[in-house]
Amino acid sequence: MQQILATVRSGPTDPFRVGQWLVDPWANEIWCGKTREKLQPKVMELLVFLSSNAPRPVSREEIIEIVWNGLFVSDDAVTNAIVKLRQALGDNGNERQYIETIPKVGYRLVAQIKDVGPQEFAQAAAEQGAGLQKIPGLTALGIAAAIAVLLVLASNYRYATPTYPQARFSFVSDFPGSESMPAPSPDGARMALVWTSQQTKDMEESDIYVLSMKTGELTQLTDSAERDTNPIWSPDGSQIAFVRFAGMRCEIFLISPDGGIEQFLHRCGSGPMRLGHSVIDWSADGRWIVYVDSGADNRMFHISKFSLSTGEIKQLTQPTGKILGDISPIFSPTSDRIAFTRYMPTGDKEVFVVGSDGGVLRQLTFDETNLQGLSWTADGRSILYAAGRIDKSVLFRVDAAGGGSEQIPLSAQGIYDIHRAPDGKFYAALQRTSRVEAKMVSIEDMTSAARAVDPTSNNVTWPKYSPDGKKVAFITTRMGKHELQYAYLDSGGALDGSGPVSVFEIGENPVYSTYSWSPNSDKLIISRAEDEKITMYIAELTTGHLTRLFSSEFTNFSPILTRDGQHIIYSSRRNGNWQLRKYTLESGTDRLFVRGGGFRPQESRDGQWIYYYRYDSPGGIWRTSNRGEATALVLEEPYAIKNWFRWQNWQLDDDGIYIVTPGGNGAQFSFFDFESKRLSKLHRLTDRRVEGISVSPDGKTLVYAPLPHIESDLIEISVSGL
Repeated sequence: MQQILATVRSGPTDPFRVGQWLVDPWANEIWCGKTREKLQPKVMELLVFLSSNAPRPVSREEIIEIVWNGLFVSDDAVTNAIVKLRQALGDNGNERQYIETIPKVGYRLVAQIKDVGPQEFAQAAAEQGAGLQKIPGLTALGIAAAIAVLLVLASNYRYATPTYPQARFSFVSDFPGSESMPAPSPDGARMALVWTSQQTKDMEESDIYVLSMKTGELTQLTDSAERDTNPIWSPDGSQIAFVRFAGMRCEIFLISPDGGIEQFLHRCGSGPMRLGHSVIDWSADGRWIVYVDSGADNRMFHISKFSLSTGEIKQLTQPTGKILGDISPIFSPTSDRIAFTRYMPTGDKEVFVVGSDGGVLRQLTFDETNLQGLSWTADGRSILYAAGRIDKSVLFRVDAAGGGSEQIPLSAQGIYDIHRAPDGKFYAALQRTSRVEAKMVSIEDMTSAARAVDPTSNNVTWPKYSPDGKKVAFITTRMGKHELQYAYLDSGGALDGSGPVSVFEIGENPVYSTYSWSPNSDKLIISRAEDEKITMYIAELTTGHLTRLFSSEFTNFSPILTRDGQHIIYSSRRNGNWQLRKYTLESGTDRLFVRGGGFRPQESRDGQWIYYYRYDSPGGIWRTSNRGEATALVLEEPYAIKNWFRWQNWQLDDDGIYIVTPGGNGAQFSFFDFESKRLSKLHRLTDRRVEGISVSPDGKTLVYAPLPHIESDLIEISVSGL
């Protein structure tokens, strides 16, 4: 294993044959006669790894460890790479000729493997050279010369060694709370940053500061009750632009780095833009600011730019259909290109590049993972990015012209918000995230000690009581995988001690992989992100049978099974608009149910009403009849929490709605009474923010999962060779 590890991670190997195909790892190509197939870098690494181990089967865990360098990716990434490799090899029959799937074990390469010498490699290249005759002006002598060159290259093939950059880091800041979005000034003397002091402020608030790189003195520039973020310097260093999220508004302001009065500059869209990414960047000539926009009609995020002199606005990207949107725009050093991140429907992100005036997009990465920030290198030839789960993200580099990405060795995990300084150094935030333990607490006596939902695990999220009150389901990352499990409760509402029951491997991203109980508590309805799509399932708990309902390229989640057992109501984002949809189980038909939002639908116990949350104006909890008619606002979201209202933090009851809202000294647990129309405070939780709540059917117990405690510091990263 150690030998294989070194081979795969140090770069491509010598050419070899797999079945009828000649494999050229250096070029990420496979050849068969005059047929040539180009493979994505990860797909080639997968082929090399399978070949290195053949005929031994390898598990998904081994593939992730070796091919993805231990990066936290979902099993879907492995499945997708296997599918692409089989398609390239033509391995599409019922009986696999190349890659065999071994249930509950992994994959095995079954085709014959043979080493290829320089002469055979050159001969294969000569066969490919027949295609060169189609190029005007290329003579037979030219072809022969090209083949001779290939012979020389082939004879020296094994001695070529790629050079990988090395990186070191050192801490720049170490304040209480979280520092992020480092933005060094053009002269390198100061750094603008975002600081959230968890000791003095609500976690939903943040302000802009300037740090002296020489003295370490920290100066506060903004003091707003809103969320100020993403500071960037003007090229001449005279101003700092930053973004303010105020309710449903995203606005860009200017302020002097020495402090003073803020100046409104531009609107950057509307909608719930509470996203952990950069929103704006400034061109090197000082003429343009590129930004994430959603338009006045609150459609999907796209990249636009505006002129500071004329106010001209130009939209640069046009994501449509299944795409969630484009974020994190960064100008190249010469401002002729813009790198950005595209949000895929499964929650994964990929790096793209577009010209500064728009045009054709070029996709650079195919990692199918979560990206945490982008930055160009000084020469404009490469882009650095962090990839992986936020507390495990590591540093990568990708060629801006395409051609694959590589991990940059750095003894730090949890990197995000990368920013390059004029001297070529890079700065980033380094995050530490606590584990999450879902809790159960008595509503009658909320001062009593909370109990752990699963005492055997320290990372449990999204707990939900079954409607009969006999079980509680949750998502856990036991053994490094996200699994949907449930546990039985005794008559007193405590765990009965029998241990959790595994139901389903739910996926990497819990935002796009969600679940709910059936009304009679015998099923779980699941949406899971897989293979670049969202797939709906029903899991029968008594039989263990799993039924696949349908798969869609759109972002669909939060499904519920109606009480008549005939329909699935779920949320769907299509062409930038959220809507509720109804899927009929018997006929398989799928139709629009309600427009204008539709997060976490919940059905009244009499089956007459569907309640749901929507964020547009007026945002709050709405209801509609079971036919999708007579839609009405039930509880308007207060302005104080607008845009930060977590759609999963409420639960329907016969007499009203339980709701949890964030707070500086602890999340507020409240109840909205349908009859009196009053929102009454019940108790303040010890946790500031909560990710999902569930109240037991008898109204005696609350189960919830707090959001992880996050701290981050700023670091300086020096990368050799860049």
